[in-house]
Amino acid sequence: MAESISNKLIVAGFALIDQHLPVFTSSAWEDHVQAWHDAEREVTERRWQQAAICASIVTHYGEGAIQEFAASVGCHYQRVYEYRRAYQLATRFSDRPENLEFTHFVVASSSPNAEQLIEQAAEQSLTTRQLRRLVSEESTPAIDASLPAISHDPHVETLWGAYVAAGSALAAVVPLTATAISYANEEVRYILELPEQSVQERIVQTISQGYTEADAIAKAINQDRNRVFVWLSRLVEQGVLTIREQSLEERAPGARGPARHYYEIA
Repeated sequence: MAESISNKLIVAGFALIDQHLPVFTSSAWEDHVQAWHDAEREVTERRWQQAAICASIVTHYGEGAIQEFAASVGCHYQRVYEYRRAYQLATRFSDRPENLEFTHFVVASSSPNAEQLIEQAAEQSLTTRQLRRLVSEESTPAIDASLPAISHDPHVETLWGAYVAAGSALAAVVPLTATAISYANEEVRYILELPEQSVQERIVQTISQGYTEADAIAKAINQDRNRVFVWLSRLVEQGVLTIREQSLEERAPGARGPARHYYEIA
């Protein structure tokens, strides 16, 4: 391998091998760090070029061309909208903050206070994850806001009818299942008949039913996970909920990654 690399052109520390992955040739720590930053800058500039293309599409062909363009280049049309918004946001600054990535502008551009968020992100050197949380906090309704009754969704009503019909058909063919199906129907009906509730009421009820992790709660109440994280944080701050970290005894032997966090009713 070493001999084949030595016969190839080396550019910026990478051996260029035809039809193979690039190989980084330096052993110096500083070279690894610098090469990473160089690559990051190149990726960022390419993203800005794509954003400029998205803005140009709208300028020359109008908003209606976005979906056609997205299909032509093989990406989701929402990405074109996001890149265009990020580009428009960047034009409001004479100089782009050097400590911010392209993604900072994508995230901030979804907020009505985009410019202020970019300035805050630059001043505090916020990561894109931290900035995304700020945007979520800004747009998330209060915990006393109302969530609609589940049964108000016409699609849910249609599915419920099909579910009951399927259960009845199964019970007719296999009578031994009738009692279990009847019990299951009552359990499902109870959930579907939940009335309009406040965010706090819906979350507390969901946790009482055994959904104690943020992602599980978000899925159970059919809400955006970032929004649910904000709601959970507010409920913890107000003393409605408590949060605890997964204990060593609860972790599977040899488990890796961060410990899970569980929300409990205070």
